[in-house]
Amino acid sequence: MKTTSKVILGVAALLLFVGGWLLWRSRGISPPSPEQRITESLREAEDAARRHSVGGVMDLVSEDFQAGELNKPRLRLLLSRSFQSGRGTNYDVRVNTPRILPSPKGLANERLVFTKASVFFADSGEDIWGSNPITLVMREEQQTRWLILREPRWRVISVGELNLPGGADGF
Repeated sequence: MKTTSKVILGVAALLLFVGGWLLWRSRGISPPSPEQRITESLREAEDAARRHSVGGVMDLVSEDFQAGELNKPRLRLLLSRSFQSGRGTNYDVRVNTPRILPSPKGLANERLVFTKASVFFADSGEDIWGSNPITLVMREEQQTRWLILREPRWRVISVGELNLPGGADGF
């Protein structure tokens, strides 16, 4: 097959994919609400924590995250150390269904999220960390998927009182 034929087939496949995607997006299905997207983001982070994926959990956290002296790089380091120290421990993670309120600042792309998160031994159910209420401030940001598609993603920009494992609160 000639190079030009391969290029033409590649462009045709790309156009077919984009056309199919646009058709799928315009079928009259309303996009998920901010509350549904926030709940989905929290579930994805919960699943990532079960897989010991620091990157997956940190995908929930905005680059603009700030809580006292705690920022995203420091939170990544603390989370990484927690995962390393918990290696070999059979644990589970649970994030309760969140209660989501509009931003107290009146911003359309921010929400106040109240939830509980806990880490516990899978065998006994005894708490390792958490089960206290957590207050999150989440903001809608854009994320790129598959290098070309941009979609909204809700990320944490601030958190209320958070007692991190190992006593490193950052507050």
